[in-house]
Amino acid sequence: MARLCETDGLTDDQTEILKAVRQFVEKEILPVATELEHKDEYPTDIVEGLKELVLFGLMIPEEYGGLGESLLTYALAVEEIARGWMSVSGIINTHFIVAYMLLQHGTEEQKQKYLPRMAAGEVRGAFSMSEPGCGSDVAAIKTKAVLSADEKSYTINGQKMWLTNGGSANLVAVLVKTDEGADSVYRNMTTFLVEKETGDLEVLQEYLPPSATPEEIAAAVAEAVAETGASSPKDMGKVMKAVMPKLAGKNADGRAVNDAVRRTLGA
Repeated sequence: MARLCETDGLTDDQTEILKAVRQFVEKEILPVATELEHKDEYPTDIVEGLKELVLFGLMIPEEYGGLGESLLTYALAVEEIARGWMSVSGIINTHFIVAYMLLQHGTEEQKQKYLPRMAAGEVRGAFSMSEPGCGSDVAAIKTKAVLSADEKSYTINGQKMWLTNGGSANLVAVLVKTDEGADSVYRNMTTFLVEKETGDLEVLQEYLPPSATPEEIAAAVAEAVAETGASSPKDMGKVMKAVMPKLAGKNADGRAVNDAVRRTLGA
């Protein structure tokens, strides 16, 4: 709140938007955030309220049904939402990443198809980059897209994980490797827009393997610690990098793995 008061030169529109967001946080987020966090429950009602405020379209241009606001307005609005519950700001931020990519790099056909519905919150975006063998190391991703012989379609093969908004979004931007013939690894990558029929988590669960058991996680962590020679909490990063490929295909809960590594290293 104090941070907002220090922001000079806001327009009347910006002030009204931030006031509405602040009131929403006070009334709809703060009273339920702790309970929902402890239940690990998706904030469906909060998301519906954000749709009514058109926050999913805050920076999408008016020509596509958004509010066309500035990055400053967006940053201040997300800051206020994060004050209420950080997890909700993540829902907005990931959606924004996909919308921004569309605005900067999408075709006009793609913009017309997706952006109006994204602005309304009917289509919500997720970004899929991380994999079992890498987190934010983009150059290390292994998922590939191969063009068909008739050059009419692509087949994507690989594994992704830690997909923010993955259970609720219905438009996923998936970063993969493609053979573009470029010298740079980064220029041999493409982001595909993958539509899900619904945003329901149950749709994904049909294809998930059984969850890794605590015993399987502990065994994988012990093996990773032995391989890396890790001996203290400062080695957590390299242990996590080594352990995730060992659990590939086993639907391992990232938090459970992280906790197991911390216990093993005495963190």
